[in-house]
Amino acid sequence: MTILIDAIHTLIISSDDGEKFTLNTELADYLATHDGHVIIVSNARWTKSKAIRELLTDYSFEFFSLENAPKKENPDYFVRVMMYYGLAPEECIYLDHSQKNID
Repeated sequence: MTILIDAIHTLIISSDDGEKFTLNTELADYLATHDGHVIIVSNARWTKSKAIRELLTDYSFEFFSLENAPKKENPDYFVRVMMYYGLAPEECIYLDHSQKNID
C-alpha cells in the first residue's frame, strides 16, 4: 500500500506568513515505519519545494509537486501522480488537511 500525504498543514507545519516550515516529526517517524511507499504530495513551487525537501532529508519519502499546474483539488493532479509512479488508485491511501482535495 502506498501512502500519499499532503505536505503543508499535514506533514509540514507552515508559519502564518508561509515562509517558515517545521516538520511534524511525530507523524514523519510514524510514516517511516510503514513498509510501503510514502509519497509527499504538494502544490509547492520550487523555493518552497526545496525547503520541504530539506526537512525530509532524514527520511526515505518521495516528494511530488506539479507547482499548482494543476492544484491537488483537480483530479488530474492525482492522475499524474498515479501515472508517474505507476500506481493504481486502489493501491493508495491519501491523507490531506483539506476536504476539497479529498473529494
